[in-house]
Amino acid sequence: MDDIRNAPRYCSFYSYVSNKMADLGLQRKVKEAKLFENDDWSNLANRESLMSKIEKFLLENT
Repeated sequence: MDDIRNAPRYCSFYSYVSNKMADLGLQRKVKEAKLFENDDWSNLANRESLMSKIEKFLLENT
């Protein structure tokens, strides 16, 4: 979780999180949960709400 929270600012947060989920083998669960849908991942103002969503997902699926 800290790795995601400390994602480098120079890269796409969406891509970074997607790659981390793939590293954890959670691609199918991410797709089923629609984790990447309905949110503006490019807007830095949404980062905290996205982090809450990611944290909840990881707690439920790991």
